Amino acid sequence: MDILSGSYSYKGGESAGIYILEYSKEKKTYKQDKKILTSDGKTLNPGKGGRNGRRGNCLSPFASDWDSDGDLDMLVGSMQGEISIAINEGTSKEYKFEKMEPLKDTKGKIIGVPSFMESNLQLADWDNDGDQDLMIGGGFGGIYWCENVQKKNDKTPVLNPIKELVPPSVKRIGNKRHYGAPFKTGCAQIYVCDFNEDGLFDMIVGDQNGYVWLLIRKNN
Repeated sequence: MDILSGSYSYKGGESAGIYILEYSKEKKTYKQDKKILTSDGKTLNPGKGGRNGRRGNCLSPFASDWDSDGDLDMLVGSMQGEISIAINEGTSKEYKFEKMEPLKDTKGKIIGVPSFMESNLQLADWDNDGDQDLMIGGGFGGIYWCENVQKKNDKTPVLNPIKELVPPSVKRIGNKRHYGAPFKTGCAQIYVCDFNEDGLFDMIVGDQNGYVWLLIRKNN
């Protein structure tokens, strides 16, 4: 299994990149990391701008066959909390990315966490209806999801506006941050899985202080 990693850049802008570490079965180790580039040799990056000007920094990638054509496309969370996507115009073995654009919901709004802080993501069938929903962890500790209302004729997921599942643990009042339940810190890094094998998805959450939390789902 290969490893996909985002990066943080102190320069900001479009300098942060996405890297892949390919596993060598022959040598039983990983090859040198390689930055993923666009077809014209530029860093694959959401670009400048966005809600706080940091759309292209602190990248958190997730690979998935978004358009159901047999290869992996790239979804990315960022410093400013927005989600962006790059469609793979190549193949599963020879990827080709032209550009990365903000992901939008059914109302045409760019999908992002309300706190304007870091976002990371995963696709999972949260509502058990047979398709992949968008799950998002936020920089202030909140966890969110966008329901996929994709129909049979749709080639890509169709996402409803973002909804809160777990409230942020960090609240900004004036110039100060206040920390509370459930995590008492920010940077909720999510992993969705059926931990207790009861047929419902649960969540494993890492936080800014290095703790790992287990959230068991009680109902559908």
